[in-house]
Amino acid sequence: MAKKYDIDIDSYIGSWTCNKKAVKYYLNELGEKEVTVRVNSLGGDVDTAIDIASQFEAHGNITCDLYSFNASAATVLTMGAKKVRMHENGMYLIHKAMVWVNEWGYMNEDSLEEVIKKLKSTKQDSAVITLNLARMYAKKSGKDIKDILNLMKKESWLDAKTAKEWGFVDEVFSGSIPSKKQEDVVEMLNCAELPIPENYKTKEDEKAQPEDDSINISRKDFMGEIISGIKNIFTNNKTEPEKMSKKVIQAALIAAILNVENIEAVDDKIEFSQEDLTKIDNAISALNTEIENLKNSVSEKETEITNLKKQIEAKNAAPGDTTKDANKKDDQSVDEEETTYFDNSTIESAKNLFNMIP
Repeated sequence: MAKKYDIDIDSYIGSWTCNKKAVKYYLNELGEKEVTVRVNSLGGDVDTAIDIASQFEAHGNITCDLYSFNASAATVLTMGAKKVRMHENGMYLIHKAMVWVNEWGYMNEDSLEEVIKKLKSTKQDSAVITLNLARMYAKKSGKDIKDILNLMKKESWLDAKTAKEWGFVDEVFSGSIPSKKQEDVVEMLNCAELPIPENYKTKEDEKAQPEDDSINISRKDFMGEIISGIKNIFTNNKTEPEKMSKKVIQAALIAAILNVENIEAVDDKIEFSQEDLTKIDNAISALNTEIENLKNSVSEKETEITNLKKQIEAKNAAPGDTTKDANKKDDQSVDEEETTYFDNSTIESAKNLFNMIP
């Protein structure tokens, strides 16, 4: 008979089924007795995880059993448990804190300076959060904080045995648990933007993996893929594009850049990996280049239009040809015409013909 757990955490840390209030309610209902918690989550909101860890620590008699893949905030909340156990087939991952960055649009040097200041402040805050998490892992494991920070930077999966060697897990246990297909696990990790363990990678994955982190694609093709992705999102979305909010359009752009169907946010927060941030940065650079080219093209057209307008104005301002009365004869003009069109012999012939008329 399967073991019955007092609390089951198997979704996004911070969702309505797994948040601070929900855990507080469960613990109040359970009282001071020993509480067993089943954990199987790829992470979520770090604030929620730290709060749950504090609640577990305050209770003082919590045992967390980790099943399958547990990462990020899911590992943080176990830091307050009295005992952490892990199934022999489980996996464990820790990483540096990630924050949502939302900067978009045209900016002048003053605006850019403000963004730079804001990002520097965000970076410092993120570093403080990472250090705080590293202290929690170090306290639990007994490892040096520098070693913890290096492991967080690697973002690599640990199997149950290795997680125990690091001291994150107190005990490894065995027993029959529902197994998931390897393809399902890989898809789940891809959706969560988490790395795939080496033993889960297929030959196709290895072939598809680039030799370096650079994106080997021309700007023209890259822009085409982004535009095509945005068109697909708008086509599949029932909301008219012109009625979409700025956040929806931003999410559509990011989804197209990352080549995913959509971007899901929980409590207006989205987590991205370093690889995602690199792709977004490259896309922004490509878009800025394209925008700069368009601006130059528009500037050239505006200059051409301005020159044409000046030519038209100059022609309108220039004096026209002098007009003359058709009935008025000018002796000088007649003489000029006679001199121009008739020589002396022609004139004499005309006179002779005139004199011959009876």
